[in-house]
Amino acid sequence: MIRRRYKQFKGRVSFFYNQLQNGNASIKITRTKMADSGIYRCDFPHLQPSQTFYIELVVDPVLKDRTGENIPGAAPEPCIRTLADTEDWFLLQCEAHGVPRPTLKWKDSDNNTLPAEKPHISERRGRSYVTVKVTVTKTDNYRCVATQKTLSHQVAAAIPVYIQAEK
Repeated sequence: MIRRRYKQFKGRVSFFYNQLQNGNASIKITRTKMADSGIYRCDFPHLQPSQTFYIELVVDPVLKDRTGENIPGAAPEPCIRTLADTEDWFLLQCEAHGVPRPTLKWKDSDNNTLPAEKPHISERRGRSYVTVKVTVTKTDNYRCVATQKTLSHQVAAAIPVYIQAEK
């Protein structure tokens, strides 16, 4: 297990050996992965008394549009459509698909998450399809954001809405 742990860091870890005399036992891990997250132990057997320190490494995903990286299952840009509208409101629908199942959120131009209906989920040809509807009552630019955290993938589509009844 320990050897395997070392192999996962091959070519990604550097150690500041010349800083040890200053008490700096730092290492630098590059190209971190979510799998690197965990609790690590650092032993100093030559200190009197010997000491062991523990540190927790948390690698959060950097969510960005990764459709150009050809990641299997990554959700393409969501499909937005207007289902109904009046001079007071619009009913918008967003659909996205992927593996793993994307989560969908509606956001306004201030990046506030909007209260939407419960997502409708279906399976077709081995993919999860998610549909979410929202009713909006003010003029704004709205975005539907599809997120797949395990792929560090996030992609969005936008639609402008103009409410005629606003003064």
